[in-house]
Amino acid sequence: MTHLTLLARFAAPSLLAALLAGCGHSEPAAQASEANFAHALNAYLAKRGDLCLDRSSWPVDVTRAEFTQGSRNATQLPVLEKLGLVASTEVVVDVAASDGHPSERTQARRYRLTDAGRGYYLAREPHQRATGRPQADHDLCAARLTLRRVLAWEPATTHAVGAETVVSYTYNIAPAAWTNDPEARRAFPMVERMVRGEGVVRLKEGMVLTSQGWQAKDL
Repeated sequence: MTHLTLLARFAAPSLLAALLAGCGHSEPAAQASEANFAHALNAYLAKRGDLCLDRSSWPVDVTRAEFTQGSRNATQLPVLEKLGLVASTEVVVDVAASDGHPSERTQARRYRLTDAGRGYYLAREPHQRATGRPQADHDLCAARLTLRRVLAWEPATTHAVGAETVVSYTYNIAPAAWTNDPEARRAFPMVERMVRGEGVVRLKEGMVLTSQGWQAKDL
């Protein structure tokens, strides 16, 4: 008996079956099964499967002080410029003083997306339900995830919104061409970890049972 089969047996106790029957769900869609969770994860990743860099606001100004301190912007943006995704110009900006003194003018490099970079600046669909995690309308993205295999799921529990569970799965990844650059891999270690984790790293996604069947909570 595999570990996945064992978990599946505990994922649909009699109490949950009674609850689902009372809610009028069709039995196939309501079952906690590999097929149903794969369907839900495919729908989720079709909308939320972009691996993005949390860079929604452009242009980005990087001051000399940031370059000296080796900030995230100072480390990553020059790499993106070498790859042709952004271009920079020298500007003078006002920087607020942390000690309450008037802002000071200082030199900075202003990075803007190029035409090539805008090809990776993707629109993101709004969430279907409140998640408590604000999401920008656009983001600069580095890869696309798809489902490889459903591994297991936790026994379903009942909350105010209905039956819920957490599904574990592995993924396939299609990285953007620019992520093959060694400097890019060093500058964006999260992308590097995700690429190396294809088919191995276990991701988790919360699921909720709706009138249409199981859906990702973060959809």
